[in-house]
Amino acid sequence: MKSFAVIVFLLSLTFFLSAQYYDELIELDTPALIDSAWNNFYQELSELEKPLHFSTRVYLRDTINYTLNSLEYEIQQGTLLLNNRYNIDTGNSDWGIHLNLKTDKVNLVLGSYRIRFGRGLVIGTGSRSLPDSPFKLYKPTSPSTYSPSGTAFIYQGKFLQALAFASVQNRVAKIKEERITSLPATHSDYLSHSQENIYGTSIAWVKNHFQIAGLLYKQQYDRAFYDSILVSNLIAYSLYADFKISNNRLSSELSYANHQVSTILSWNYHLKSFSQTLSFAQNTIYHQFPYALSASILNPNTDRKEINCDLKWNILTTTDLKIHYGINMGPAFSGEPFSRFICSLAYHKRGTHWKLNFYKYDRELITWIDSTYFATMPEHYRIQTAGNLPITTNLFQQYEFSYTLQDKEDYSRNTYHFQYFLGYQKSIWELKLGYVSWQSPYKFYSVDEFSPEYYSICSSEETALSLTVGLKLRTSTLSLYVEKSILSPKKYGINIQLKLSIF
Repeated sequence: MKSFAVIVFLLSLTFFLSAQYYDELIELDTPALIDSAWNNFYQELSELEKPLHFSTRVYLRDTINYTLNSLEYEIQQGTLLLNNRYNIDTGNSDWGIHLNLKTDKVNLVLGSYRIRFGRGLVIGTGSRSLPDSPFKLYKPTSPSTYSPSGTAFIYQGKFLQALAFASVQNRVAKIKEERITSLPATHSDYLSHSQENIYGTSIAWVKNHFQIAGLLYKQQYDRAFYDSILVSNLIAYSLYADFKISNNRLSSELSYANHQVSTILSWNYHLKSFSQTLSFAQNTIYHQFPYALSASILNPNTDRKEINCDLKWNILTTTDLKIHYGINMGPAFSGEPFSRFICSLAYHKRGTHWKLNFYKYDRELITWIDSTYFATMPEHYRIQTAGNLPITTNLFQQYEFSYTLQDKEDYSRNTYHFQYFLGYQKSIWELKLGYVSWQSPYKFYSVDEFSPEYYSICSSEETALSLTVGLKLRTSTLSLYVEKSILSPKKYGINIQLKLSIF
């Protein structure tokens, strides 16, 4: 009864705060945030009017200083992209080049790229959204993060489509007794290396509302793996199908590798303002594919099965309701089940946007991700709310608040994060004054629009003030974000971002 009273109190406390927030538990799906951040960045670059785009993003902290630089040139039938990440403290640079050539039927990519087949069980991106095509090529994310590097080719005929790709690169690896224990996702100068070779080909048939595609995939490493479950020379097969009829859509992928099967199956029903999705996923291969998206949300386990139900309802033209329930189980449905319930209410009208999320989830969902995490309550509750509310024509305010109930006996061991901005916007200028505060006995993830990954990892406690200045022209944008800690005199943060198009 006490826990119910606490939940009701938190709901009433935060109902008037608001806006756009990420619905899934952020700890479980950070790859989707990273994908979204880089997709939005490339979209903003392409919106600049001139064909040659340049961007530099400077991140200065008391702990690390680095820059992200991008140069994009739009040619007649394609794009040339050069990305660089420079560590100011060490002088190390990571580079990535991406050349994308397109005609009506052919798409050829050279250099670094991302690729998705089907739902991503063998190779994919961070997004779990239902795909609109059997396969697709994407620009890479940060040059310090590994992605396929080589070439990829897509042919799109009237009904028949084909895909071929190859990637050969040396990547860092943690080695024990001359065998690979893990393959870090980012570059490092302090580890050994292993050569990674990846090849794949796919044929798809797309007609009206029906899609079917098969994938043949080969993966090689020049060292054996320390874990006997993993193999250094792997061949995988995958079958993807998508079918729409009336208001129903069925989408599935089935992959087979190393004598194990992974699968994901979704049924979506849509009628006017109402939509529901039921899905089943089975994960069986432990970290076998370096660029895959796990079928179930808990990818660090070998044999997990997951059932998800999603409901979406546009209650009014300005109000949306979303409900999600997921249950994740062990081998053959016999393992201990972990569940999460998410309810989201969003309002949007002209310049006003707000969203309120409520979460109820099992503690083990977080401990699977972070082994250092410990809390007394077996079930946790979280409130998240954020919003953008205009005050006058030029004056506006933005809110973000989250509270996680982890301990009912000692409330100082619970987690909260609060951020507030008071902004003024006129013509091409924008000015924002900000305040941020958080407290937690643990490390926790927080959505962060000023981070290149759209999230930050926070810990302990903090209170800080910030100033944001922005200038937006047709061919350029400039923004400055300065944050200074009140609790720690030496702690600060400075972000400088310049986007420019010329010629």
